[in-house]
Amino acid sequence: MNLLVTSRLQLRPLAGEDGDSYVALYGNVTVMRHVRPPLAEPEARRSFSEALRQQREVPPRRRWWTLQTPDGTETFGLAGLAYAGVGAELGILLRPAWQGRGLASEAVRALCAYAFREQALSSISARHGLDNRAAHRLFAHAGFEPAAAPPGERHWALAAPSPIAGGCSGGAANPLT
Repeated sequence: MNLLVTSRLQLRPLAGEDGDSYVALYGNVTVMRHVRPPLAEPEARRSFSEALRQQREVPPRRRWWTLQTPDGTETFGLAGLAYAGVGAELGILLRPAWQGRGLASEAVRALCAYAFREQALSSISARHGLDNRAAHRLFAHAGFEPAAAPPGERHWALAAPSPIAGGCSGGAANPLT
């Protein structure tokens, strides 16, 4: 797994020192309001231990990255990929004070570009509740297309960029960067 860097953030692979940040995110009522009920601290710590274990699996079933300031001094979120065949489902959580700044969009774009380029995934999906307008804007803005979903949910899909998207010139266009 690689460190992913953009102009305003870095996505660093989840590591042992991220336990407190992970627990704070999964235990925060505001962060979790559109995901699931927040986890109590013991449950969040067990979930973190499981995430670290899965982080080491080969081949991977799941991978997580912490979202940090460019200098790595402050962690403000978590993003992950849950792999299924040649695709993956993307999820992202941000501390409330960091929401609404476009950082989730930047992280999603960086993670999708990495997944398509370095992991050769053919598609990435995402899902959220119908009442999560911020997630709707996030995935629509990142180029995801609406997909079939069960009642009460909205699903999104993003296909890997075509290697011939650059046309006859042979250049590969990447709509995610």
